[in-house]
Amino acid sequence: MQKLLLFRGPMGIGKSATARALGKRLGWPVVDKDDASDVLLKYLEVYGPAAYDIMFEQAESLIMQGFNVIVDSPLRGEIGYKRALEFSQELDFDLGIIDCTCTDQKTWQERLETRTRRPAHILKTWADFETYWAKAEADFDYPITSPCLTIDTRQELEQNINQIVNWLI
Repeated sequence: MQKLLLFRGPMGIGKSATARALGKRLGWPVVDKDDASDVLLKYLEVYGPAAYDIMFEQAESLIMQGFNVIVDSPLRGEIGYKRALEFSQELDFDLGIIDCTCTDQKTWQERLETRTRRPAHILKTWADFETYWAKAEADFDYPITSPCLTIDTRQELEQNINQIVNWLI
């Protein structure tokens, strides 16, 4: 049975690095919401919902082709999770959540402020992030009924990858 792993967590926390390393280890494609956002923001003022639609359409297409898929997005708000949950029930595949946290604020801040910039990376300083997080934090607090593994990205990348692989077995 195919698997869809949804990475979730705030920006700059280390989701993309972890998702890419996991995809490389397992040979699974990674669908990144920022790929769609980078293109859409050239044409639309409000592009977030469309980027999620494109991301999920890509993931659905890959699942239907028989691939296991990793999805990299903040998954801010319950609507994206519900879409994946309904889709997993319709197409009968396993859905898992990788909830990314970072218990070391200094590490998180350094990542956010020094990461390779993409057009969709609109927050460039920790002060920008704190303003965003004051509004957004509550949007990450919704019930998850699917299997969920929380990882702390302050740990070594390889340690987190091993933890996820062991969880998948």
